[in-house]
Amino acid sequence: MLRLVFAFFCICAITLLEIIRSKRPTTPVVFVEKMTPEKAILDEVARNNSYGRNKALRVEFEKMLQEGFTNIYYISNQGGIGLRWRSNC
Repeated sequence: MLRLVFAFFCICAITLLEIIRSKRPTTPVVFVEKMTPEKAILDEVARNNSYGRNKALRVEFEKMLQEGFTNIYYISNQGGIGLRWRSNC
């Protein structure tokens, strides 16, 4: 699963940034890690999936910096736990 997630980010993150930059060269772009789902506390598969997605995003962000992209920012979830919320609206 981690390889698939990593491949997705390798293709999409930089391509997305290139598209944004071609249309709006000065627009700041913020990459935000996915919150770890609450079930990941006890579920190793969920924990590994969440960790894998966030790690892949961070690797791609570092590549973007090395390639010279500017005005990009990264927000880590730094141990945060997400909660599922549904609206009846």
